[in-house]
Amino acid sequence: MVRLGRVVSLKNGVIQTDCKLIRGDSGGPLFNLDGKLIGIHSRVGSGLEDNLHVPMKDFDALTEETAEGKTSLTPPPEQDSQPFSTQPS
Repeated sequence: MVRLGRVVSLKNGVIQTDCKLIRGDSGGPLFNLDGKLIGIHSRVGSGLEDNLHVPMKDFDALTEETAEGKTSLTPPPEQDSQPFSTQPS
């Protein structure tokens, strides 16, 4: 399934789009119009057109740090509802 939308903002290491996403789309790819992978769906917002994505440069850095044992992908309970971020292990 392909869904179209626009990048609404780029700030604090998060891409926000107005793509119409639904639950279950989290973890899926975000492509630009040239077919380049630019992000990973991270969170479906309260509305169908309020969604957050992790930029690939941040995702790649995080997976590299995790593989090296420098960080954990599991947020503490008090940050469970916050945007994706790294936590020291």
